[in-house]
Amino acid sequence: MSILHFCNVFFEWELAGLCTGTLEEAVEQHLVFRQLQYLPLTYGHSGEGVLASQKPDIPTSLPVYTFDEAPPFTHLETWGYSLLAKEWAEKKGLQYAMPPWDIVKMVNSKTYSFSKSPLPGARLIFRGDPIEKGTILKSCFGTAGRGLIAAESEKAKAFCEEEWSRNLPVISEPFVDRICDFSTQWLISRGGEIAYIGSTICKTTKMGMHKSNIAQKKPPSFLDEHKVFVTEVLEEIALMGYFGPVGFDAMVYGDHKLQPIVEINARKTMGLIALVLQREKYPGNDVEFAYLPAKDQLLPNIKITI
Repeated sequence: MSILHFCNVFFEWELAGLCTGTLEEAVEQHLVFRQLQYLPLTYGHSGEGVLASQKPDIPTSLPVYTFDEAPPFTHLETWGYSLLAKEWAEKKGLQYAMPPWDIVKMVNSKTYSFSKSPLPGARLIFRGDPIEKGTILKSCFGTAGRGLIAAESEKAKAFCEEEWSRNLPVISEPFVDRICDFSTQWLISRGGEIAYIGSTICKTTKMGMHKSNIAQKKPPSFLDEHKVFVTEVLEEIALMGYFGPVGFDAMVYGDHKLQPIVEINARKTMGLIALVLQREKYPGNDVEFAYLPAKDQLLPNIKITI
């Protein structure tokens, strides 16, 4: 099987109905989308290719093909499942396997992870509900770099109204003192088999926004308890018909309490890439993997620390 990679980090935007038109139009919506479409140059393997909106003017580790070309591959593999990618693949004659779109949306929605592991004091708020001070607001399809806002912010009301206008609730969580954030990465096969890949430490801001992932030899605290908790969720997800990568974010907070699921990412993640790099390029070492946005730059600014 020959694989063409496409890193559609606009995945959550498509889930939320914010991406229409073509793949190229979706990529052009944000600088981060344009840069991270080249991320497979970091984790792809020899003999594979990368799909992107334009070719870099410098040599790359894998060949890059644009949307109007007919790449010589049999399968398209994306960062997250995408109806836009499926349409493009069908036009180009590439195979693209994906679960039902409604299952992909449900599993990735923060309302689903909320139903499995609500933070004490958290709640779903709908139009007309009060916005409590001292809380953090999350959108259903936000990422760890977007979709988080303090209730005291001047933007809080507009943020909620935008979500409610799409008939989506907003998740309101109390602000907590985070001791440690970590993630686990899993893979569900098309036959429903569940495989554990590994864990990473997540560096975040006080608001919980993602900074980097560390794949390390020492496991995080509460890892075993977390794995037992999420295994039941993974079994449910597999029974629904989802297959592919799944990442769980978790945290230890307050007086060393475990929040077993902060959110579920049914897609590839930066934590997964950190683990791939550790095992394939830096075995036996702790590896920190970070993306640092930079203006006026085509390729992503990736920092790998050993």
